[in-house]
Amino acid sequence: LASLPAGKRALLGLVSTKRTEVESVDEIRRKLDEASRHAPLERLGLCPQCGFGASALRGSANRNPMTQALQDGKLRRIVEVARAVWHDA
Repeated sequence: LASLPAGKRALLGLVSTKRTEVESVDEIRRKLDEASRHAPLERLGLCPQCGFGASALRGSANRNPMTQALQDGKLRRIVEVARAVWHDA
């Protein structure tokens, strides 16, 4: 992040699409605080690590028990943290 080119933003995949619990606000905020030591917070964003689609593949040996409700909770948490960090700041 320290070498992030001028005019570019970095989206940080701080919410796992593999873990079966929703990350806490504090956990995500700590990781954002750490990242902001290396790049300005105004140039950072928050997103899931990757898509949820791989978790839902039928017959996959690596299939995770990611329910629709859990996915929704994780996406709501991203919005909650993003609003608190970038909108309400």
